[in-house]
Amino acid sequence: MSLILKKFAEKVVLVANHTGLFVESLTDVNWGRPETWPQDVLSSSFGTRTAYEIASLLEMGLAEVDGKRVQLDYSNFEAIQKEDFKITNAFTQASPFLLKIDRRDMVGQPQFSYRYSYMLGGSPVSVNRFGFYVERPATNHVYCLDGRMFALVEAMDDFNSLPPEEKTPQRAWMDFANIKRWAKEVHAALDATLLKNDVIVPSSIGLDLYEDQDGALSFIPVCAELENAEFRAVFVRNTSAEGLYSLDRPGLGRVRIVLTEKQQRVLETMKRVHRVTGEEKAALKADPSAVFDGIMGDVELHYGDRVLGIGPHEFLPTPRPWSESGPMSGLFGEDGPGGQGSSTRGEGAKASNVLLIDTHDDLVGENYRQQSENARLSIDGSPFKRPGSLRATVALKRHQEQGVQWLQTCAKINDRRGVLLADDMGVGKTLQILSFLAWCIESGRFPDLSKPKPPFRPILIVAPLILLETETWEKEMKAFFADNGEVFGGVLPLYGAELQAFRRRDAEGRESQVAKPILNLDRIQRHQVVITNYEAVRDYMFSFAYCPNGKSIWSIVITDEAQEYKTPNSKISYAIKALQPDFRIACTGTPVENRLLDMWNLIDAGQPGLLGSARHFVAKYESPLDRKSSEQALADLKSRLLYQRPNAFLLRRSKAEVLELPPKSEKRIRCSMSDDEIAKHLSLAGGLRGVSREDGKLAVLQKFARLYQHPSLLEGTGDDFSVAELKAQSSKIREVLAVLRGIEAQREKAIVFARHKDVQRMLARILTEEFEKPVRIVNGDTPKAGSSRRLGAETRNSILNGFRESAGFDMLVLSPFVAGVGLTIVEANHVIHYGRWWNPAVEAQATDRVYRLGQPKPVHVYLPILEDKSGRIRPSFDQLLDALMEGKKGIASGALQKDDFPMPQATEAEAGLQVFSELERSV
Repeated sequence: MSLILKKFAEKVVLVANHTGLFVESLTDVNWGRPETWPQDVLSSSFGTRTAYEIASLLEMGLAEVDGKRVQLDYSNFEAIQKEDFKITNAFTQASPFLLKIDRRDMVGQPQFSYRYSYMLGGSPVSVNRFGFYVERPATNHVYCLDGRMFALVEAMDDFNSLPPEEKTPQRAWMDFANIKRWAKEVHAALDATLLKNDVIVPSSIGLDLYEDQDGALSFIPVCAELENAEFRAVFVRNTSAEGLYSLDRPGLGRVRIVLTEKQQRVLETMKRVHRVTGEEKAALKADPSAVFDGIMGDVELHYGDRVLGIGPHEFLPTPRPWSESGPMSGLFGEDGPGGQGSSTRGEGAKASNVLLIDTHDDLVGENYRQQSENARLSIDGSPFKRPGSLRATVALKRHQEQGVQWLQTCAKINDRRGVLLADDMGVGKTLQILSFLAWCIESGRFPDLSKPKPPFRPILIVAPLILLETETWEKEMKAFFADNGEVFGGVLPLYGAELQAFRRRDAEGRESQVAKPILNLDRIQRHQVVITNYEAVRDYMFSFAYCPNGKSIWSIVITDEAQEYKTPNSKISYAIKALQPDFRIACTGTPVENRLLDMWNLIDAGQPGLLGSARHFVAKYESPLDRKSSEQALADLKSRLLYQRPNAFLLRRSKAEVLELPPKSEKRIRCSMSDDEIAKHLSLAGGLRGVSREDGKLAVLQKFARLYQHPSLLEGTGDDFSVAELKAQSSKIREVLAVLRGIEAQREKAIVFARHKDVQRMLARILTEEFEKPVRIVNGDTPKAGSSRRLGAETRNSILNGFRESAGFDMLVLSPFVAGVGLTIVEANHVIHYGRWWNPAVEAQATDRVYRLGQPKPVHVYLPILEDKSGRIRPSFDQLLDALMEGKKGIASGALQKDDFPMPQATEAEAGLQVFSELERSV
């Protein structure tokens, strides 16, 4: 059975069934090219938007072509909606229903099943469900469920469909744990029996040694979700180890404790250790692991010295200088680069556990401080050692030789745990690191890496997923090192489907649920180099951080585009800091994006304790106001980092210092505001009066940001207007088209950066029609894995390669965030920043996709800025934003320059308040 959600001119149909949402065409359509859709479909705003959204979803790996149709799996709906695509709910209403949940028989009985009904106004209504969608036959209305209710009804239907023999008590109560939690979240009405029963599924089983009054020793299980006395009581009460325990809590109902099969085997082993005395007792107290042959990993997990324990992740705010709260950080919404500042949970996700680390927010242990002091001791700089496997035809540039020499020197320093390679973008950091790694393998500096045969303690390279999909690291290995990079052995790309293949056969669920390693580490250690992405290290942190026999499985860890974990206390930061290799290199061209604390977090991961605690760092280096104290703080910071010395903790060289690049010019395109644009600005500015709450001011600022990209975005998406109307409404669009006409006359290529998906779609529509050639959009990767991700990468690479290989004039609309992670597009030499992000580091990263090693032509950067030449508005929002970014550039681009190491000049709060006050004065 299927449900038609929308028909477009009787040629394209949007259909839902129980497996997914499908877009089907009765004519030949190239789904990645919106212009190939039937013209009568594109004549409607809904049709045009759907065509562009489908193309973007394919590029992002959130949809998949299936013959003459495109499939959107329900498992991708959360990511699709989070990315602000409308296709999943544009043609339906939000579900108004509540659920009433009853049952047949008792939980744990073979005939037990859930019975539920949809309620509206206190009465049950009849509906038909098609995955996320429900149809009410009485009214022919179609509704879309939210993610939590979908997860709930799916779980109940899945359990009901099991044969009786599979509805074991353990399985029934395990499923009930999720169903009851989701029922509470959607405010479903549960019958009395279901309501008074609760379930605990221990994330892990710990071991406690219990001595009776007579000194006899017994093993007792513990877990984070239960009081020790409670677990001990039910464990002792039963003569054998059970997979399911019942615990009565007076006045609170009954609690079921459900264990996995492996956890049950752990308890069986504990049962055998009962009232032990004498020599056996002494031996067990000295080494309790001896009795847990093969299952010790379920009892006592081994990690590095920075890991304090296991528990739920709580994102804690980082120390701010003064009273800074950062109102400008949300200026364009929350989906900024990396998105790591929060720890979001998917709809219906189970409670998540992480490795809890010593965060160094307030204090740093004496061991780290002493180790950092030892790591600062001077040694003679080592001469550069060229690796023998580097192809004879490869001539390293002088700055690259110096970079390799610096890494070789630092790797020989006792207690040196890591360094930060912060060379400017586009000067060849990857080749420097690969040359160092080849030397490490050849020299035997890290013996467990250079062994003649496995198991090794490999090199781990962590990079954004898009760099893995484009095989950036592997391509440089093959291009610059003999025998296609044979020195690096069999490189293991550990992400996506390959990562899933390395899960142990006995893995019971996600690592965040079971709180233990579930990857086959023995198989991983058969490789000398492993390449993975940040999300994999986060999601499998128990495996990546595991230290069998007290030693990390990694010899060296490389973190490429290390700004990915600049935010302290994010899950990715926790995961990276939990690793304990012998040596690590953080690599980024933007070590300071927003504030100096970004750099603190990278250094704290590599050499913990060097720069003290986060609070100490903020107080000493970010808060000084007067020039004298700022200069002294700067000198102290340089001293701590051994700046410009052979054994420095960081190395930073700019393009201007080390490369002979063609000139780069920046031009502000002055766009004269129309009377309508001025009127809309004044109306918004009037709304600032009397707004005292920060979130209220922020909401108005977000409206300014949309207005200044296109007036139609103030109240909508722009899809309802024709291209001619869109051009007529926006002076910025008209000026940008004039710039592109000049680039067309030179037969050169341009990248147009825009962050909002509404703006990207609008620009692609306008440019395609104006220049009579298809213009593609590239948004980049999403955290989804599997075949859709692979097909998305293929689609994206096809778009980029088509742009690179096209002859003469061409254009590409690109997200500034995907541009910040290693893309090289030197075939273009014109950059237009249409939708600007408040962070100048992001804008610089985007520009440097074009302005980098390999660019043969002068690069031109255009900044369209709306201004009111009549004088009614002084200054405009664009002018204020431009001034803000100019002020922040000293932090973002100059913070680690050789002779320019400035301190932040203003807090984000101060900058935001300045924007507010200036906008109010413009009325």
